[in-house]
Amino acid sequence: MLSPTIAVLLVGGNEDDYLLIREILSEIGEESFELRWAAGHEAGLEALKDGALKDDAIDVCLIDDRVGDRSGLEIVAAHGGQVRRIPMILLAGQADHQLDLAAMEAGAADFLEKSALTPRLLGRSIRHAIRRQKDINALEATKASLTRTKAELETLCRTRTRELGDATARLTDAVENISEGFALWDDRDRLIMCNGRYREIYREVADLLDGGLAFEDFLRACYARGVFPLDGRDIEGALKKHRSRHRASAGAHEQRLGNGRWVRIGKRRTEAGHSVGIVSDVTERKEAEAKIKQMESEDGLTRLPNRAFFQSSLESAIANAR
Repeated sequence: MLSPTIAVLLVGGNEDDYLLIREILSEIGEESFELRWAAGHEAGLEALKDGALKDDAIDVCLIDDRVGDRSGLEIVAAHGGQVRRIPMILLAGQADHQLDLAAMEAGAADFLEKSALTPRLLGRSIRHAIRRQKDINALEATKASLTRTKAELETLCRTRTRELGDATARLTDAVENISEGFALWDDRDRLIMCNGRYREIYREVADLLDGGLAFEDFLRACYARGVFPLDGRDIEGALKKHRSRHRASAGAHEQRLGNGRWVRIGKRRTEAGHSVGIVSDVTERKEAEAKIKQMESEDGLTRLPNRAFFQSSLESAIANAR
């Protein structure tokens, strides 16, 4: 909406031009105008500078194509990119297509021929110039806001990237320092990550343990390379048992590997559907248990079967006889 009184600055021209413009403005019925006049080039520059610094000091500037011995285009060009709040209309003594194009290129809102000025034409041109400048100001403000937002987002992105990198490094350090083998599988049963201990336990297939490896392919490679011994079992049945354990919400089982060592494999499903696997080498415990069982049934000195072994064998024979 236009202000009740529109402040108009006329730069250049002579007194006749000033009186002509004032009379035409007085005949525009929709708005009231306050006309100011800066006859010289320097005076025009100073008036524009003051008008740009004060709120609503100048609403629109009419510039003659000749300001003394200087061209009015110089003022338009000098201030079109700097004093964006003040729209400018170039006035010429006669129609000039090249001057019209130059005025638009320099940033003028309009080009008018003084001899053809009418209240309706000048009023419409002023309204258009003010409205156009408001749109430009709004666009520039939006552009500046977007530039600031972009800079803030870039800073935030760099900060978050750095924080994510630090968190990933800490997580990697923590996982690599776990004494057990650790593996994380996604909700599609594809490997996300595993630590060095996991690769060491499954060293025969360590070259395959990269992100994206399907659990099914991992199992088949383990059987193909002897990590898991078949011992005469059907491979499809063995794979089915592994898949069932892997997809359970939680569980643990012990398994002998092809190299003779024993591992305890614990699995747990997260709320996101990921599977966390912890693999522990329990070979020493299994050997100790076997040793204890052997000691229970043998004489410590002669290594011959003892009374406990005789009693156990006798009970088994009696049970079989029944």
